[in-house]
Amino acid sequence: KIQRKYEEGIRATAPNQKWHADITEFQTADGKISYIYFVMDNFARYITSWRVADKICAKIRLDTFAESIINAGIKLKTKRKKKTDITTELIVDGASENNNGVVETFIEKYPVEKVVALKDILKSNAMVESVNKIIKYDYLFRKKLQNQTQLTNYMGDFVITDYNDKRPHGSLSGLTPLEAYGGRK
Repeated sequence: KIQRKYEEGIRATAPNQKWHADITEFQTADGKISYIYFVMDNFARYITSWRVADKICAKIRLDTFAESIINAGIKLKTKRKKKTDITTELIVDGASENNNGVVETFIEKYPVEKVVALKDILKSNAMVESVNKIIKYDYLFRKKLQNQTQLTNYMGDFVITDYNDKRPHGSLSGLTPLEAYGGRK
């Protein structure tokens, strides 16, 4: 059997080195589309921030970026750059909610470098797309969610907690994303 060799994708060696951001759509039983915003850590596959909204907009996206930065304990940039300053790479797609003046102004205050997949780097944002698929197929499609309120409650009460805190990942040698994000070996 011929074994295909795949090029290795984007990989971090520690938490908060690389983050991925994306939005996925989900239609509830009432026929309305909800947009689920994610920011996830590349190293641990940990969802650092999420939101459910009825529209795609820069303000909601900015809130998820800010929450991830606060939760990671990233401080404002100092005027003098030191060798020990760590920069987080934030990988996004080319959509307008990620690439606008409001987001750019906010991001430049922190040691975070925003890069656009398939434009600034020759890699896709496949890791967060994979998480979108897991959330939808393993959690959301299995439950009949009537409306956006029910979706938001289910995401907060069960989905994110189960995915981050309880579900072991093979790519993490059986650790949960929370354990890997916290530095457990």
